[in-house]
Amino acid sequence: MAKGSITGEHAVTLVKKLKAEVHTKRRGHDLVVVYFNDERLTQFGLRRGKKGQPHDHIPDALRLSRHDTRLLVSCRITAEQWVEMFTNDPNQ
Repeated sequence: MAKGSITGEHAVTLVKKLKAEVHTKRRGHDLVVVYFNDERLTQFGLRRGKKGQPHDHIPDALRLSRHDTRLLVSCRITAEQWVEMFTNDPNQ
């Protein structure tokens, strides 16, 4: 796994922090949907199975760099700050 990768443990922390909904699928992935004020902001897949499996697709879904995603996981960026960053992203 590459240094600084987003792991399944990070993904679970993000689900809790962003108060996301998890939709369980039959296969090895769950669908995580993030809402704010009843509006769907984004979604990403959450892999089940092997511990430590990389989830490096999540930063793209959150419109963050890998570094900023790790800051969100570690509470240096709050969920409210992320929503502000996400909704004001000039590239989207």
